[in-house]
Amino acid sequence: MSSATCPVCDAAIQAADDVMEGELLTCTDCGMELEVASLSPLTLVEAPEVQEDWGE
Repeated sequence: MSSATCPVCDAAIQAADDVMEGELLTCTDCGMELEVASLSPLTLVEAPEVQEDWGE
């Protein structure tokens, strides 16, 4: 397992060895949805909010 730190609350996040860049994880401490930004080293960022495009 790989580990990284939550960018919001600094909690330790465990990720499976087969985690992929762009995959979404949830912080077990603060509940924030995080995106895997890079694999080496494992880096997490806040996942962007999905916005409605209203058919544009």
